Amino acid sequence: MLEIINISKNYGGIHAIKNLSLRIKRRKLTAIIGPNGAGKTTLINIISRLVKEDSGDLKLNNFSIKKMNVRQIAKLGISRTFQKIYLFQDLTLKDHLNLCFNSSLLSSFFFGNSRYFEKENKKIKKILAITGMGGSLNKKVSELSYGQQKLIDFSMALLMPHKLIMLDEPVSGINPKLRKKMAKILRQLIKEGESILMVEHDMDFVSKIADEVIVLHQGELITQGNPNKVLSNRRVIDIYLGD
Repeated sequence: MLEIINISKNYGGIHAIKNLSLRIKRRKLTAIIGPNGAGKTTLINIISRLVKEDSGDLKLNNFSIKKMNVRQIAKLGISRTFQKIYLFQDLTLKDHLNLCFNSSLLSSFFFGNSRYFEKENKKIKKILAITGMGGSLNKKVSELSYGQQKLIDFSMALLMPHKLIMLDEPVSGINPKLRKKMAKILRQLIKEGESILMVEHDMDFVSKIADEVIVLHQGELITQGNPNKVLSNRRVIDIYLGD
């Protein structure tokens, strides 16, 4: 569904991405791995148009998205999370979920329980059922743990209309119990037909849930394929041991 074609990106002479070509499959969980500086986050920033490539092209369902901006990409159906959580500490989980819709936050305060938000409330209930965050709906972000804040960020990405969800290190810094929960959620979403592209450093997590693994090193593709095969690749092992 997503095709990266000969993408390159330099920063002051440093090659973050070097002539990279990839295909991301529909209804699969694809994990991008690689040591620090491999170009993983740069790649998803390029896909979401936060960063512009120096050369190459990107296609979503055979349609070039190279000339699109961030807003257009979001409307087209690419939703994402970030390594760093950007949330409003004094707002509640409900406030953040309401922000995912076209209506303003002010309107949500006035009409949040009205018929105008019936469809939105149904969507929110579905996401809360998936993430198990219903009990925290009226809690301020500042009252929640780091892992719970990660789930808010993830819930917001799910609520946005999307064809593809991109997750940047979804289990970084969270406890083992929540990692297991996240793994279960992601596998459920894939069964329901979602397409997910994930950047992650936790190899154990990746090996258990990914359908396909892409390995980057110094901006270049090392290998791509089945998790067991990729993670047992001698060059991949050497790269991680070397890092």
